Amino acid sequence: MGFFFKRKIAKNILYFLSEIVVVVIGIFIAFQLTEWKEKKQNSEKEIVALQRIQNDLKSDVAVFLFQQKDLIKNSDYLKDVLYHDKTDNLDSLRLKATSYYAHLKFNSEYVSLKSSGNLNLIKNDSLRGSIVAYYEANYGLFDEVADGHKNLVNTTIEPYLIQNFVIDSTYLVDPKVVKAKLEHPMFINILTNQIAYTKVLTEGLTERPAKSIIKFIDQKLDNQKFK
Repeated sequence: MGFFFKRKIAKNILYFLSEIVVVVIGIFIAFQLTEWKEKKQNSEKEIVALQRIQNDLKSDVAVFLFQQKDLIKNSDYLKDVLYHDKTDNLDSLRLKATSYYAHLKFNSEYVSLKSSGNLNLIKNDSLRGSIVAYYEANYGLFDEVADGHKNLVNTTIEPYLIQNFVIDSTYLVDPKVVKAKLEHPMFINILTNQIAYTKVLTEGLTERPAKSIIKFIDQKLDNQKFK
């Protein structure tokens, strides 16, 4: 009787332990499945975020290059007028002399990730660091240069032109007045300052950091496809 009783107890204990093992395994599998789903969701969110950042960067590059090309064109016009005695289209001088760089920002996805505390969705530390540096440091430099250029135009160039030229509704000026003013040192100095600032701007600012990150994101997204 004692033998069978002990055997029954041992059997019950074994059954109980097996039940515990099954439950533990079930919990472990459920935990692993939840963790896998969470990683998959975060990976999908990361891909979407990187694609949006990449689109923002492409817009940054396109707009910057467009503005840079326009500023160089206007600066070349002023150089021709000042240094090469070019007299064609002198009536457009105001339009050319008052153009300035405006830093248009395409950073909505970065701002969204930063404000929501989700920058860590970008798992690659180097890529995340490059993106943060671009939007925090690089954007700061672009803002500073843009503000300086706008200030030069609004406080120096524009007031002088308004005071010394009759400007019609199309913002054109009298070519004869322009020719006469080209003998005045102050007018020459104003145009020279615009040329100099444009040179600093177009040579000092570059789209290369944005292009580098775009390429980095391409590599990251390509790697994700094979996982």
